[in-house]
Amino acid sequence: MLLYTKTMFSRTHSVSTTGQTLHITDVEITASGGLPKFVIIGLASKTVSESRERITTVLTQAGIRLPHKRVVINLAPAELKKSGSTLEFAIAVGLLKLLGVALEENNKTIYLGELSLDGSLKKIANASKLILFAQTQGYTNFVIPQENYVELSQIQGVTLHPLESVANYMQHCRSQTPLPTFTPSDQKNQKNSPSFTTVKGQAIAKRALSIAVAGKHHLLMIGPPGNGKTMLAQAAKELLPPTAPFRAPHQSCSQTTLIGTERSSQPGELSLAHSGILFLDELPEFSKKNLVALRQPMEATILSLTASKPAPCDFTLLAAMNPCQCGFKNSTKKTCTCTRHQLNLYSKKIDGPLKDRFSLQVYVPALSPEELQNTHQNFSEATLDQLKKDVARTSAQLTQHKKTAPTSQLFLPLSDAASKLLYKANSKLYLSARRYHNCKKVAQTIALLDGKKSILADHIAEALQFRIQ
Repeated sequence: MLLYTKTMFSRTHSVSTTGQTLHITDVEITASGGLPKFVIIGLASKTVSESRERITTVLTQAGIRLPHKRVVINLAPAELKKSGSTLEFAIAVGLLKLLGVALEENNKTIYLGELSLDGSLKKIANASKLILFAQTQGYTNFVIPQENYVELSQIQGVTLHPLESVANYMQHCRSQTPLPTFTPSDQKNQKNSPSFTTVKGQAIAKRALSIAVAGKHHLLMIGPPGNGKTMLAQAAKELLPPTAPFRAPHQSCSQTTLIGTERSSQPGELSLAHSGILFLDELPEFSKKNLVALRQPMEATILSLTASKPAPCDFTLLAAMNPCQCGFKNSTKKTCTCTRHQLNLYSKKIDGPLKDRFSLQVYVPALSPEELQNTHQNFSEATLDQLKKDVARTSAQLTQHKKTAPTSQLFLPLSDAASKLLYKANSKLYLSARRYHNCKKVAQTIALLDGKKSILADHIAEALQFRIQ
């Protein structure tokens, strides 16, 4: 129902960031006597402070006359710095409530959205992360940009109200009709993302992905184009906890976007992928500067951009690339058209130090005509459900171990046969010290996935096979 009586106070709720930390922000607005002024207080960043121009422009274009008074917008809690543009829609709705143009709402409603000058709600980044956080704080209703709906429709236990614009919101206010409402149950039995059950073949790659997610081992997938590398990486999301992030920045992203910078409160993709997956598709197409900058974070859980503001970056890196520029080097299906010079240039894009940091390397081959035409499901829902349980159990065991011992130390004993096999392999392959220790850690993850209490020779053998010369 419409609130017809103008009030001198209103409150809405949103989510904002302070560095890497999320927090609920109460948007409190008052209008009082004095010189007309529009003030935002509560440690607002420059981005938030500048939003007043967009907000007033949008409301004026919508025919809303702001009060000829001193309008103060307080962002609480006052002691935390607020950054990002996700507060703009909440502020706009708060002003509408102040003027008596708003719908009655549940106290546990969160407003998220950046405003365009034409009043439309722009898609916001990290929307699922914001909503999952707010859900832990007891919030269940979310008014969001329409463009974020597909991404958020998979989150259970929430009610979503997707809107295209502020004008769209005002139409519902003036007509006294409820906002469009959707819950995840409206989307049941729909799968918008790739799954291990729908990706045909590639059993070895699926096994490698399971090991990577369970043990937080970095994985590099190499193979000809169009055979499922990207889909496999996206399917790995279903092995993560519901709240874990999956980040996939574009190859053209800057180093600031990927890594972050000490001059900005905005986290880089590495930190946004903390406790989740960072997927870099077409790895050689990322700039050399970005690839070199990846080395140190791949072996750390904290990114030290500055001594005073370390950023968390305990992520699992999944990367995909073609074997050469044309994509068909060593292919039995098509002939490679690259010159020797092109092959050398392409191979140099991924240097030895970077490649050595991938504990798992797997070749993703082209599927045969028989495999492509096979309609039989080679990975059942029951198999997937069991794999999810095994991955979660293994991850929990390794996490518990990391709390009490260095990550380089094994807690499962190495059998005599396993030790002998590893020694023999090292004598022939001349493994680097990093790869030698990573091999043992991968073997431990495999043993845990298989429910074993010691590392056997078979586990070492499987760990060794995930290596491409």
